[in-house]
Amino acid sequence: MADFVGRKRVVLAGLVGFAGTSLLIGVSPWGGLVIGLRALQGLSAAFMSAAALATLIASFPDDRERERALSVWGFVAFGGAAVGVVLSGVVTQYLGWRWIFFINVPVGVLAGLGVWQVIPANAPQRGARPDAPGASHGSVFVEALEPAACVRGEEVRERRVVRLVASLTCGVEGFGR
Repeated sequence: MADFVGRKRVVLAGLVGFAGTSLLIGVSPWGGLVIGLRALQGLSAAFMSAAALATLIASFPDDRERERALSVWGFVAFGGAAVGVVLSGVVTQYLGWRWIFFINVPVGVLAGLGVWQVIPANAPQRGARPDAPGASHGSVFVEALEPAACVRGEEVRERRVVRLVASLTCGVEGFGR
């Protein structure tokens, strides 16, 4: 998507979508709406994350600098996820579950202002075409890997091994394109 409309636009659209759905989830009157909005929130996060990573990679043409930037990206992402689990428990206990979504709104606004100021706009790539086979391979790869990585009670181990092998095969084949 970022190739078609520009990375900065997609990052900003993802931030707006994520913060907006967070606000709507926080005020949602019923569970069905929360579930639908969480799906939209995840879609917004996917757009934002992919475009932000593409921006990071494009911003560091030197291999050593790019490797360092990607290391910082990974550290922040995984560190943020670990801290987020603990903080969301504290926020939920003292303020209520809705506040774990409300807190995303000011964070999203601040992040959006930072993106607006720091990330340079890039022109959409001419002649860019969707990579449907690549997208389908990636989707199958992730979908097949998830059950293999999760432990679910008495699930048959052979089925998990088959899914893991299918996942890895599909992923390797997809990268070979």
